[in-house]
Amino acid sequence: MLTTERPSFRRFAVRTILLASLAVALLWLAAPAGAATYEVDSCQRPDNSSVGVEGWTSSFSGAYVYVGNACANGGGLGTSFDPAYEHGYGENAAWSFRAPTGTSLQSLSALRDARAGSDRPFGSPLTVISADGAVLETCSTPVGCDSLTGSVALSLGGAGTVRFATECGGGPGGRCPAGDSHISLRRIRITLNDNSAPALARAPSGTLTSSSDTSRVRSLSYSATDGGSGLYRHRLLVDGAVVVDQPVDPGSASCVRHALGGFASPTPCPLSSGGTVDLDTASLADGAHQVRLEVYDATGSNKATEGPWSITVDNTPPAVGEVDVRGTAREGEILSCAAPVAGQSPTVSFQWIRANADGSGLTEIPGATGAVYALTGQDVSRKVLCRVTGRDGGGSSDRTSTLTGGPFANGAVVESKPAEPAPAPPTTGTGTGGAAGQDGTNGADGAAGANDSSTSTTTNATTSSTTTKSSSTSNDSANGNVAAAASAAVAAVPQCTNSSLTLFGSVASIRRSYNRSRLRLSGRLVGADGRPSVGQVLKIVQTVVRSGSVQRKTVGTVRTTADGRFGTTAPPGPSRALQLIEEGCGAVGRVITQRVRGAIQARTTTRRVRNGKTARIRGRVLGGYVGRGIPVELQVKVGRRWRDVKHAMTNSRGEYKVGYRFTRTYVRYTYSFRVVSRAGGSWPFMAAKSRTVKVRVN
Repeated sequence: MLTTERPSFRRFAVRTILLASLAVALLWLAAPAGAATYEVDSCQRPDNSSVGVEGWTSSFSGAYVYVGNACANGGGLGTSFDPAYEHGYGENAAWSFRAPTGTSLQSLSALRDARAGSDRPFGSPLTVISADGAVLETCSTPVGCDSLTGSVALSLGGAGTVRFATECGGGPGGRCPAGDSHISLRRIRITLNDNSAPALARAPSGTLTSSSDTSRVRSLSYSATDGGSGLYRHRLLVDGAVVVDQPVDPGSASCVRHALGGFASPTPCPLSSGGTVDLDTASLADGAHQVRLEVYDATGSNKATEGPWSITVDNTPPAVGEVDVRGTAREGEILSCAAPVAGQSPTVSFQWIRANADGSGLTEIPGATGAVYALTGQDVSRKVLCRVTGRDGGGSSDRTSTLTGGPFANGAVVESKPAEPAPAPPTTGTGTGGAAGQDGTNGADGAAGANDSSTSTTTNATTSSTTTKSSSTSNDSANGNVAAAASAAVAAVPQCTNSSLTLFGSVASIRRSYNRSRLRLSGRLVGADGRPSVGQVLKIVQTVVRSGSVQRKTVGTVRTTADGRFGTTAPPGPSRALQLIEEGCGAVGRVITQRVRGAIQARTTTRRVRNGKTARIRGRVLGGYVGRGIPVELQVKVGRRWRDVKHAMTNSRGEYKVGYRFTRTYVRYTYSFRVVSRAGGSWPFMAAKSRTVKVRVN
């Protein structure tokens, strides 16, 4: 009977091995590609240091079967049969490890020692390692294995449970003979898959999420959960670089990865936690930065991300550069103060300081806290300094001008105000325009064009008149003389002797382009008794000379404050004279003359033409006061000079059209054209020139 049964038993065992091999292959293929993983060490670590067996559970069935834990003594987790007794079919002793929720088993490595005792028909002791019931490795006498020792590495392919055991196999009713049968594993490392990333339960909050906070030390709080290996570390990135990398729960002993890799627990880190991140911004440069939070699980790959948030770092006081004081060191004149201040949106303040000629006796001048200061009689024979202070979230710093800077070079001090000369009578002006194609000394105001000279006599108008004719020997005033004529036309306006006015930061003659002709006016009005004129209305009166006529109108009003000061803006305009008129008294302060360069457009739709054809250029004169009859000249560049080649006049909307026919250009050549307008006449601006327009012929 023994000889007839043993072959069938052996065939059963061989089929079991083949099926086990197929199961291992299928489990390997079932492992998810690119899964995030982490390792759990049991019994001993790779360096043989002792570690617990968290996650492992033992079980047994039958008498005289044993499970044991000798890991602390250098042994392993073991299962065995008592060698003095027989054991019935199905009796076993086993250790099992189950993957935590949200994870799966990828692989196992260990040092194992296995031995299978002798067999008999229908009773054969065996050792087995399996995953989800699929045999991965077995040892028994029927398959020619009596012992296995050394390292083992097995793919678990995403299984939920791994088990190793000593069992009595064979068939129902069979009994395994007495003898040594056991298996033990030590230095166990299990790799687990974790494909679920952490999630932030709510949006982070704190000063690190604020764009307006400028504290040096700032913090961020968050709450997060995880469904697998647990919340491991959080990182704070500033401008893409990691500046904080800390454990989520520094007090957790299990949530610590060993130096050789591997945790001591299958769920090493907390599945939910509230975290706080602190950052000392002293390590960052002042300015704007982008901050982002990352929370990782124990795999080190899965993460939750929030941000970026924009923050501003402001730990350093502003840097104040060299203080520049400009103006004339004379009583009644205006000094201006400026300095470069570099910081995070700093506020800048000024303080003027009076000093003796040798720099002693420094005294802050009460109320002198603006960027400009009008010198008074108290400043005569003294020096005046300016201190500039910059403030931002990082603090404040200041710098003071030098004793020898600006108007106080070479030992200069404030001079007394000279006696004022008697008012000059109206004058006759003569101007000369620029020569054709030149922007030289005489022609700079005239853009370019034919020499143009005119002489005009302007009759002074009274305050109430709006238009006064003047004779002119030419339809066009000389370049710039429209402003001079306007200035002369206001000389007869009665002066107010009951008040005096100081204008801050303005000069008597200004030259600007049209787009910058708006003018800021500020100053202080005082009465004859030296006291501030409070609540006094000042009119800004503009005088323009156009086609020989003097045109005067009020373009703004302003009322003085409690200390007699005022500030307002004159709207943009042409070449003109501006004057401040005190209601019920007359003109106060000096006349400000503005020479304003006009603007003219030019374009062409024929950028390429052939010889014998005409290039057409059109455009418009800008800046107001446009109308029919403003002369313009088409110029072509020959070498380095511009030459007039065609004359045109504007229509009622200030538009013009001009054409140029090419008759002697037989090779390919690109011409440069521009259009210029002359000053004076019905267009009260300095001469203008358009951008260059290029036309290619042939």
